[in-house]
Amino acid sequence: MSLLKELEEMLAKKKNAAQENKNISQDRVFWVSYRIYGEEEDKVRYNDAYKDFHKELDKHINGGYKWSETTSFVVFESDSSIVAIKDDLKSVLTVDDHFMIRRMNHKRAYIFGNISQQSHNMIFSLIKYLRPA
Repeated sequence: MSLLKELEEMLAKKKNAAQENKNISQDRVFWVSYRIYGEEEDKVRYNDAYKDFHKELDKHINGGYKWSETTSFVVFESDSSIVAIKDDLKSVLTVDDHFMIRRMNHKRAYIFGNISQQSHNMIFSLIKYLRPA
């Protein structure tokens, strides 16, 4: 394939990707950061919780966009409410696990799990609109 042809194809892909990105409403974009605890001897519980967490999350994505390239952080598009997503994620975790979820362009976020008083004070100071899940 010629270099010119490769460049034309690359530019066409970029243009299509940019057009797709314009169609995503930021009102439908969420992020969630999470930590699933699992001791060395309890890998089964960790693996099950991880799968269940993503299964519940995927229920709300409904074919929309999902970016999950990092270990414990996901950005996704959903028509669901933040409360519905939060409640479903809570249902598959224990209080030893943690997650924080935020709906972009909205001052609404929830945090779940047992955290130390010092950590509690810090995160609620940093994010004034944060609520316990």
